[in-house]
Amino acid sequence: MISQPRLLAPVFRWIAFCGILATMGCVEPLPPRRAHELDLFRATTAWPLARAVGDGDTVDIARLLAAHGAWVNVREPSFGLTLLMWAVYTDRYASAQALLRHGADPNLRNASGGVTALIYGADKYRTSAYVKLLLAHGADPNLGATDSLERNATPLIAAALNRLESVRLLVAAGANVNHQAPYSKSALEAALLRRRVDVVRYLLVEQGADFRRPVGYTRDSAAVRVVDLLRDALFPLGSPEHRTKMEIVRFLLAHGQNYWTTPIPARYQRQYSNAYLTRY
Repeated sequence: MISQPRLLAPVFRWIAFCGILATMGCVEPLPPRRAHELDLFRATTAWPLARAVGDGDTVDIARLLAAHGAWVNVREPSFGLTLLMWAVYTDRYASAQALLRHGADPNLRNASGGVTALIYGADKYRTSAYVKLLLAHGADPNLGATDSLERNATPLIAAALNRLESVRLLVAAGANVNHQAPYSKSALEAALLRRRVDVVRYLLVEQGADFRRPVGYTRDSAAVRVVDLLRDALFPLGSPEHRTKMEIVRFLLAHGQNYWTTPIPARYQRQYSNAYLTRY
């Protein structure tokens, strides 16, 4: 029996989360390998611009758009990506910045789920730079995907899976913290599933997200509460994540949801010591 868990590396948390998503029938925004290919744009009239975007050649981007302004929002035929979406998706910041400066529309949706450039920008673990850039150029923080099965249903949900700074930026820009997409998807649910207790705390304690509304339902249609998903969140006792989790537990208790009386998952009872389970 294990006394207490070690923190999982981000990659293993992601693998575990993908397993949850697979059981929910969720899908990735695009086939990852194909979406990175610049050749998607080869058949378009804007192929010279696409090559400049791929190379990060901002001088050539400016020159080409001065002569062919309509190219700025051209779409490739496979997924309906614009060059701005592609630049954000493939981490070409200078190219994205140049396209926006020359009139690229940040609020267009692709044809594969209706995903926007801001959703791609928010779906980044390491940086909030694209969120800042796109918001500064008029991206709508509440413009969600059109596919009901889309994992990243809104920019805020995408950010809640990845990065607190991005969540803060989107909320400051007017993102609705209580928006619930199809299948009960919300920023709060996303953060709980990813064990992002920093984001959970921010949404609940600082932004007043609605914790009384179910964050999901079981296969038997029973409501899943915030405290139920918190029971799944394992952290070493005394770790920063555990301390943040306990702050959330105290907040919920003060508002009528008792974490300590919520059942412990049976698999944890078999795996961890009672000394850990009475405090986790």
